[in-house]
Amino acid sequence: MPTFPGGMPGLMQVVRDNIRYPASALKDEVSGRVVVQFTVDTLGNATNVRVSQGVRADLDAEATRLAGLFNGWTPAWQAGRKVPVLYTVPITFSIKDAPVSTALVADSLDVTPAVNKVIAPIMPGWAAGKDALPADKGVVYGVFIQRLGFSSGGIGQYVRLYHLGTGRVMNILVKPVMKSRKDNEFCVALPPGRYALQAYQYNGAVDNIRKSRRAGAVAATRYTFTVEAGQLQYVGTWHFEQAGPPRFTDDKAVTDEHLRDKFDKLPFGAARTTLPK
Repeated sequence: MPTFPGGMPGLMQVVRDNIRYPASALKDEVSGRVVVQFTVDTLGNATNVRVSQGVRADLDAEATRLAGLFNGWTPAWQAGRKVPVLYTVPITFSIKDAPVSTALVADSLDVTPAVNKVIAPIMPGWAAGKDALPADKGVVYGVFIQRLGFSSGGIGQYVRLYHLGTGRVMNILVKPVMKSRKDNEFCVALPPGRYALQAYQYNGAVDNIRKSRRAGAVAATRYTFTVEAGQLQYVGTWHFEQAGPPRFTDDKAVTDEHLRDKFDKLPFGAARTTLPK
């Protein structure tokens, strides 16, 4: 097998000496372990680097760059000749070890990546046929008060969520198609993790949720909440009826009463309250 000067501790020293923790991951407070695979060629260099188990795009890219610095191996030998060998190394990113300040870092929520998925609302049939919450997702519910009231007609409205751990972006339907009510309940199942509210999409417009009341300005405030797998969580009444920063109020008792008929299997009494903040 190929050998690296200093063995695995030597490889990790290369990581510590050269790591550039992605500023976007620091701002999102994302840590994790990226597993990279590469070929140690007959010259002792790391080639064909790829990620076999990633965290999210920025950490994966940095791990790939670091693995490309793993040169200087004593190559492997087989039957009296040098041969290339596939090698696997985990690279851990830890916030507490990162020395970079994020005070002036551009916010990842200002980027508008493609929406990976539209999360459909849980239908009454789901609740009626299930005694347990999904083990791999959390169910969140609340009320959304839309911007345009009855004038919105039959067009659906969405809130874009940004998963801070994976960088994935998804829309949740907060005002159903063909519903003209100003306030509507929503109930969706989401993968676990910490989310930030990124944008509000209504009648062809997309508003940055952190937009301040000053024209063209964006507030520094983030609105985040954490979803836990296997849990039912109340996320409040989301007030988007006015332009500018949203408000979030706790109206759990009233919301629970309205939703019990639709979702008779959901344990509303045991639901945790997790308002975005």
